[in-house]
Amino acid sequence: MKLLIVDDHQIVREGIANIARREGIDVVGEAENKEEAIALIAATTPDVVTVDLSLPDGSGLEIVRFARRNDRKIGIVVISILDDDSNLIACMNAGASGFVSKTANLEDILSAIYSASRSPLSFTSKGLVRAVNSRVFRGALTPREIEILSKLSSGLKGEELANELFITESTLKTHLGSIYRKLQVRNRSGAVSEGKRRGLIAN
Repeated sequence: MKLLIVDDHQIVREGIANIARREGIDVVGEAENKEEAIALIAATTPDVVTVDLSLPDGSGLEIVRFARRNDRKIGIVVISILDDDSNLIACMNAGASGFVSKTANLEDILSAIYSASRSPLSFTSKGLVRAVNSRVFRGALTPREIEILSKLSSGLKGEELANELFITESTLKTHLGSIYRKLQVRNRSGAVSEGKRRGLIAN
């Protein structure tokens, strides 16, 4: 098996590489950002790539989408500290084969790598059932409404928030009205509190 490791922290890359090599896995490359990762995927044609979500020059989701578009047989394991339900679902939808929290032990990461190699188009994660149940129960909000909800705690005022989202204040008010109605709250602070309680936005 050929493995490519993508993470901006050297100690994480070394930890994954060491346990992989002990198993006889060929570590064909290490990348610390999105640009390097995309170049190495094309150059080394790995069987499995591990990807961190948070990178200096972009999101690991962009690497997941790139890898899956180019190779349906490649295994893609996301390894991230950002292990909330919304990120897990986003990784699954982007085409990842699995998701492992950075708080997991190296054996769990190795297991996810093997699983991704065997079944690249399946998605496995210890939090999958929780995340799916959460999304089903709280799925009334659209992806755009969830994005707006996640920005409500930023402290930006109406006009600033609208500019950040590239929409008009009128459109923002329409979205907010829908969010408040679906979450059964009356204002921004109530929406943020309810969003955190339901796991729609990070605490």
